[in-house]
Amino acid sequence: MSILVITIYFQVISTFVTQILCLQLPGISSLKVANAIFIASFAKHILINGLVPPSPVMAQTAAVFVCLHFFSEKVGRYAFAAQNALSAVVFLMNPLMVLECTFPSIGGDSLIIGYLMIELVAFQSLWVFASAMTNGSAQVTALFWLLNLALMAKVSSATSLSLPRASRSVIVTSILN
Repeated sequence: MSILVITIYFQVISTFVTQILCLQLPGISSLKVANAIFIASFAKHILINGLVPPSPVMAQTAAVFVCLHFFSEKVGRYAFAAQNALSAVVFLMNPLMVLECTFPSIGGDSLIIGYLMIELVAFQSLWVFASAMTNGSAQVTALFWLLNLALMAKVSSATSLSLPRASRSVIVTSILN
């Protein structure tokens, strides 16, 4: 299960990073594309991996889609940003619930890895929030890249110091494959 947890959450992180790139473009189109990328990620997890993302997140994403396509840019931007802010709060406040929604039987090394991955996802979600609220400003992007380096250093030291050897080898193996 550890490889599956790593694989799925690396895909989620990749989704957020792609959204961040899209949000560097001006206007409402950047938000629409970023939302579509999120929906495509859900579809991939459901259709290919047989995993169902948490229902509240899917409902929020649908509501954001409606706001982006049928309301003003301001309403769409606020809805998109609010979804990401709320997601980050939930990821940080109750990571076990998030992990168990997708992987009901998660435990052991997979749970430890999941906690690290959820922390990264929460950070990416905050980055998407800030980029959406500032229309992809260069200052926000620079700040979050610096924060990202600090977080990567923290996760790197955590995986090398506190995870069991089996977990470290699973992480390294999944990255190399």
